[in-house]
Amino acid sequence: MTIISNTDKEGAIFLEHAHSQLRYFHLYENVNASYTGFQGEQVFNSATLPEFAVLATWNPSTLGAGGGWHGWTDLSSVDKAIAPLNSYGIHVVNEAFSFVQGWAEGSLQVADQVLEDYFGISPPWDFAVDPSVQYVAQTNSAECSPEEEENTSGGGGDTTGEGGGDHLCFTSDALVTMADNVLLAISKVQAGQVVKTGRNGEVGRVTKVLRHKVHSNLDMAIVPTQIGSELVGTLSHPILVNGSWMEIEDAIVSKHLREGRIENFYVDILYNLEIDGHDPYGQSQHSYIVNGIVASGLGNNVLLNQLFQRQNLWKVQDDFIPVLLNDTNKGKRKFLM
Repeated sequence: MTIISNTDKEGAIFLEHAHSQLRYFHLYENVNASYTGFQGEQVFNSATLPEFAVLATWNPSTLGAGGGWHGWTDLSSVDKAIAPLNSYGIHVVNEAFSFVQGWAEGSLQVADQVLEDYFGISPPWDFAVDPSVQYVAQTNSAECSPEEEENTSGGGGDTTGEGGGDHLCFTSDALVTMADNVLLAISKVQAGQVVKTGRNGEVGRVTKVLRHKVHSNLDMAIVPTQIGSELVGTLSHPILVNGSWMEIEDAIVSKHLREGRIENFYVDILYNLEIDGHDPYGQSQHSYIVNGIVASGLGNNVLLNQLFQRQNLWKVQDDFIPVLLNDTNKGKRKFLM
């Protein structure tokens, strides 16, 4: 898959040609058009040339090969879009309705998910599959920087952090409070273990352990804690401050974490946890205690990040509280953010 941008001459020529071919089809070849040629001409005359496109190339012998453009434009509708007819027993298995659009891997992921969710058939392999949405966007730079290399551990991976635009994690020495009050390094935590959530004495189950290979310098938050060691984490990871969720950087800048500071240094590997990702509509707080601080445990789960908008990137409006059906009594109940 190739990103084609108008920031270079060759890309601009390609985009102009693609646009002209699209125009020709809609004006002269679309025999079932619901518009007149004059109306179509007006639309194209008022439209600007595309700034970038994604070129996905298949085998030339494949019917329809030659290029195509599609991608997510509204991440809030992803879950509905990939399963539009499942309630009728009709399952769409296609990369265009997957998290990995433009790749055969997307079709395989959808097939696996349908078999497991609706027929109780587990995948015939034991390696982890990244469930996060893959999408592309043009940057302000003429050159696209490569994605950070990543790996998964304990059944989870993440290319977009906590459902957002960057990795939300802690260094390997961060101490997680387990259900029995034992402090365990986050790098040693495994999926299936139970941790304290820091909310009303409740516990939660680790459903994914997210492990990111960074191998580069990052701006990181450093927060002294009462357990004697400093907590080191990414700036945008939400933590609970006086009953409200706040990104660590915002907490430092606003002096809620008075002794916290931000430093740039080399980071090898970062870790994060998803808590109770299997039960998004339950009573779980989806959080965990790290170095005595309550941290968000939404992981890269898109649905959780839509329901619990803790990271600034996901906050649509301050007073948004989604109302969803409770499967136990078919009544409505509210989820606290």
